[in-house]
Amino acid sequence: MRPLLASLSFFATPWLFSSASARFGFGERTPYTVGICAATIVFAVSALASLVQALRRLGQPLPAIVRLHRLLVAVAATSAAAFLFAYGIIGIRLWRY
Repeated sequence: MRPLLASLSFFATPWLFSSASARFGFGERTPYTVGICAATIVFAVSALASLVQALRRLGQPLPAIVRLHRLLVAVAATSAAAFLFAYGIIGIRLWRY
């Protein structure tokens, strides 16, 4: 469930961004800009939770390719969240600019 939540919030953010820009909502607190802030926070938290979940389940009796895929997806999501955090995108409040 956590990887799905990370994916949904990751792909919802650009949609919210384009919707906010189409309605000239930057600089104002609208449902779109609040959604961008929430989606980036949800992405970061769920990506980290996915990594923890993947690491805990490494010992499961599943095929190695399944465990490796789960781990690589979690590492990719966590790396993307760390990159976005480094540039101040996680939790961005567009109405404050």
